[in-house]
Amino acid sequence: NFIPISLLVSVNLVKLFQAVLMHRDANMIHEGVHCMPRTSDLNEELGQVDYIFSDKTGTLTCNVMDFRKFSVNGVIYGSGLTEVRRHVLIKSGQTFEDPPVKKDPLRSTPHVDLVDDELDKLLHARSGPHFEAVRTLLLHLAVNHEVVPECEADCSLVYSASSPDEATLCYGAKHFGFTFCARDSKGITVQVDGDNSIMRVDILATLRFTSARKRSSVIARYQETNR
Repeated sequence: NFIPISLLVSVNLVKLFQAVLMHRDANMIHEGVHCMPRTSDLNEELGQVDYIFSDKTGTLTCNVMDFRKFSVNGVIYGSGLTEVRRHVLIKSGQTFEDPPVKKDPLRSTPHVDLVDDELDKLLHARSGPHFEAVRTLLLHLAVNHEVVPECEADCSLVYSASSPDEATLCYGAKHFGFTFCARDSKGITVQVDGDNSIMRVDILATLRFTSARKRSSVIARYQETNR
């Protein structure tokens, strides 16, 4: 069976119009925030929903991810305990130290709660056996995602993503000097604070996260080095 190209174009235009209606629907406003359709794949199925079955996951919790620790070549960066570890110690009746306090309260990034003096010294010195590995990881966090940057009224940069994990990892890269700035149909733009440079990255292909692979991947080309 053949499907005319004009039909595909018409269907996509209808889905776009439906997304606009959803965004402007007064019955879908919660605490002043409008509905924000992020995908048009399920538009035609929403009208067929009669019952919603939900367990406690995501309903009794905030479903918020914080960037607190990461590991590179066996070296763990980030002091303090994670929320999960803290609750385990509380349940077992053990004591634990208070969470570390940030030395620079003005250096604050949403969803980033990572404090590590050794990491700050490593990134400031820009040398050492682990610097290139850490730099590569942070650059990958700024490149390998499907986040969309949005500029707020106060000119602050906000990341919008279908998964809170993707947005948090992108905020983590931004906190340490690899700021994802813009996205277009060909690629993305990353500002590297340590080099005071703007890096243009062409996204050639995206392999989305699946439960089988347990990872996402991108095939990218850096315009400065052409590799």
